Amino acid sequence: MIDVATIAVTLLLLFTGCFFTVSTGFVQLFGVFGKKYKSKSRTANGSKVSPFMALATALGGSIGTANIAGVAGALAIGGAGSIFWMWISGLLGMATKYAEIKLAMKYRQRNSNGEIRGGAMYYMERGVGSRKMAIAFSIFCVSGALFGGGMVQSNTIAESVAGAFSAMSGQEHLTTVAISGVLTAVLCGVVIIGGVNSITKVATLFVPLASVLYVGASLAVIVANLDMLPNVLRNIVAQAFGFESVLGGTAGYGIVLAMKTGITRGTFSNEAGIGSAPMAHASSSETDPHRQAMLGVIEVFVDTIVICTLTALVILCSGIEIPYGNENASGMLIAADAFATLLGQSFSGIFLCISVILFAVTSIIGWSLYGSQSVEYMLGDKWVKRYRLMLVVFIAFGAVVPVGTVWLFGEFSNLLMASVNVIAILVLSKQVGNGKDISRI
Repeated sequence: MIDVATIAVTLLLLFTGCFFTVSTGFVQLFGVFGKKYKSKSRTANGSKVSPFMALATALGGSIGTANIAGVAGALAIGGAGSIFWMWISGLLGMATKYAEIKLAMKYRQRNSNGEIRGGAMYYMERGVGSRKMAIAFSIFCVSGALFGGGMVQSNTIAESVAGAFSAMSGQEHLTTVAISGVLTAVLCGVVIIGGVNSITKVATLFVPLASVLYVGASLAVIVANLDMLPNVLRNIVAQAFGFESVLGGTAGYGIVLAMKTGITRGTFSNEAGIGSAPMAHASSSETDPHRQAMLGVIEVFVDTIVICTLTALVILCSGIEIPYGNENASGMLIAADAFATLLGQSFSGIFLCISVILFAVTSIIGWSLYGSQSVEYMLGDKWVKRYRLMLVVFIAFGAVVPVGTVWLFGEFSNLLMASVNVIAILVLSKQVGNGKDISRI
């Protein structure tokens, strides 16, 4: 049943990306230069969140362990062909994210404290005219924040810490996993309790640092195995269309599995069409919806086309053995083995541990913002602190839950959010193509 729903939403996301790519005149390619998108920028009064801070927060929510463990897991489940479909999800997802951010900017409003709020639930209520749809989305978003944003990230941090400890000591300790979960919960809890300003400041600091560190190490591994690169790229394309298969079964089955895995993991990573990132972008001091929406296009490019691709190339170029067909394979262990071919087992574990902590912490706090604003929309300010405490508990608990279980809940929550959000932005699609809209905030 879940597989059928996954395939259905996957196809819907592909259609939506194609639709907005065409209807916006290929905004992901020409949006910066096209005359129809030119407009002047103004600053929203009362917002302490700059456009870059909003981008960093959204990137923090999207660049997480899915960029490492998620990509490695996709290779194990769907083969190299899944990376091709991850690229497709990224390219089409740029147009989708442009659309949802632009609508979020247009329909944003101020809360009772005068703070700017926006996102999918606001354009569902004020644009589509359906509060029920907005409530459903908010419930799914809270679930996504608890499972995908909290438990998945905490689980991968615990795996990386345990892996680094094992590499240094030569032995495994289950208590390391539990302790990691508690420490992650405490550290993230301090930032989460601080609210929007605290979250955006930490994201602005951590996201560039984590990205530069990871990109540099990835390029070093790829350059060291540069002779493997042409064959790796050929395999990615060949396996995407079933010309080659390492998974067994019919060619058609291989194509469907690669497509489903690549697009699902790609969407989990870049969040295009899910409706989460527009909440961060809508808090920006920018008043030109197009300008802020174009930062969303950059967000997807950095997340999927750059970070996810580098992870895949590191693993495939390293020549390590990949446990194809194993849905419960640890993506972190696969990635660690790949980096170890250049960095050595001990240093590889330490490097990935640091990278994952930086990525995962920013993802957790980014998603905490989305969950908080969803709770605020449904129940008001008084419930936000209770939700944040619940999230801290989920973060701690997520470290000890089996990896397959947390990924299942995280991906399914994202699919539920996407299924509601995509319908809303398609209904409001005529309002996306006009680059002259200015937010009234």
